[in-house]
Amino acid sequence: MDLSHKDMRSEGRLIGRVAVITGGARGIGLAIGKRLACEGANVVLCDLDSKALEVAQAALSADGHRVHTVVGSVALSSDVQRMMVEAKGTFGRLDVLVNNAGGGAGTPTAIDDVTEADYDKVLDWNMRGTFLCIKAAVPSLRESRGTIINMASTAGQFGWSHFSPQYSAAKAAINRHHQEPG
Repeated sequence: MDLSHKDMRSEGRLIGRVAVITGGARGIGLAIGKRLACEGANVVLCDLDSKALEVAQAALSADGHRVHTVVGSVALSSDVQRMMVEAKGTFGRLDVLVNNAGGGAGTPTAIDDVTEADYDKVLDWNMRGTFLCIKAAVPSLRESRGTIINMASTAGQFGWSHFSPQYSAAKAAINRHHQEPG
């Protein structure tokens, strides 16, 4: 994957800002991290995949971006707390949280074939992870008057048959939950 994006022009709108991106080792999360870095943000990529994080960090660093990585699960409160502490400890602040981690769209499964363990795992990755990250980040985001971006899916609006029912349920919850930080 070419991460150089030499054609991306930086406007510098995020110089000095710090962005945490969950699920940031590859795909959409990595693309978001690259874009925010091109805008001048210091980027903290969080993911379960330590090898993919190493590759992402090397690519972004080679382009001159300031990037820190944290291996952990958004479904575990202790990991999420560590993500936010490391972000603030490394760069001194937190301005943007991108809740991109998730998954479990998987193979279409009839609801009567979904196990409780499968259901719990997908809701943990998606709903619980989003909740835990917001809860851990809000104190710092209030200080910086920062922002939260929650990634959801049209699967949460329509419940398409090519997505697992638990994935659609989790994304529906994220789509429906919008709240201004107080």
